[in-house]
Amino acid sequence: MKKQVPVICVILFLLLLVGCGGIKTNIGDSEKFSEEEIQKSMECTKTYFSENFKDCKLKKMSYNEEKSNKNIESYLTNGAGAETGSTAENTITIFASFHVSKSAVGALEPGEDYDGVMFTLIRDSKTAEWKVVECGY
Repeated sequence: MKKQVPVICVILFLLLLVGCGGIKTNIGDSEKFSEEEIQKSMECTKTYFSENFKDCKLKKMSYNEEKSNKNIESYLTNGAGAETGSTAENTITIFASFHVSKSAVGALEPGEDYDGVMFTLIRDSKTAEWKVVECGY
């Protein structure tokens, strides 16, 4: 039993470290999407982020229906959504905060934090997979 205590302590410590490094998520109230739909859009955003923002660490993701709807209106009337025929019920905006590593090279400022970056996602139907179509401010 005495040998198990240090092992258990190490395991708990590692679990705490992993938990502290996680991405914070905040899903606000929604009349438009279920929590599952929003979660799936966030998972898609995480995948897109990890594939396209190599020297960055995603810190926070959130869904705010009022802000999302404002961005969607602009996307559908003035952006690519006007050309593709996307619909409001199949378009969502996820907001993210992330940190750029000091060794990063590219358009983002090394060592800086970016907050409120919008990731616009669309899907072909209510049962289709989400895909990120644009991101920025």
